[in-house]
Amino acid sequence: MGNQAGLMNPLLRWAPLAIGLTFFAAWEAASRLELISPLFFPAPTFVLETVLTMILDGELGIHVMATMTRVLAGFILGSALGLTLGMYMGWSRATRQVIDPLIAAIHPIPKISIFPLIMIVFGIGVLSKIVVVSVAAFFFRWLLIPWPACARFSQSTSTWHEIMARVTGRSSRASYCPEVCR
Repeated sequence: MGNQAGLMNPLLRWAPLAIGLTFFAAWEAASRLELISPLFFPAPTFVLETVLTMILDGELGIHVMATMTRVLAGFILGSALGLTLGMYMGWSRATRQVIDPLIAAIHPIPKISIFPLIMIVFGIGVLSKIVVVSVAAFFFRWLLIPWPACARFSQSTSTWHEIMARVTGRSSRASYCPEVCR
């Protein structure tokens, strides 16, 4: 039995590669023989050739930089807004009571389903793409984590001040806590 397991291991090790190569070979043949539409499923060799041409021409780099710029701008905008609102909701009970029902209603909606509405409002240009990333970043951690953390912080400021007084040797309450906590 140990001998059979020894013979099977090399075969199992190469199985994923063999399956992948078989898949791409079948795709290549089906596309070249037009069994599947080359418009929607171009042959893998055609895709590879196009990518290499775009890399050598520098065109791919231009498009990657444009995309990364939009993603970064959207992430920074959404993160700044989400972090600011999340912290304010944590520190202010009135703000939390007003905004929490809206967040609870909007959060379960898949963000991609809002995309058509964003396109209608902001157009099909660069701005709508930045807004989509901003919406995703706004709800992704930046709003939902600072809010309970700041709420716990504002409830336990006396503990915080005790810790900071021991660490720094100072006990100035005003130097450690924002205005809304005092």
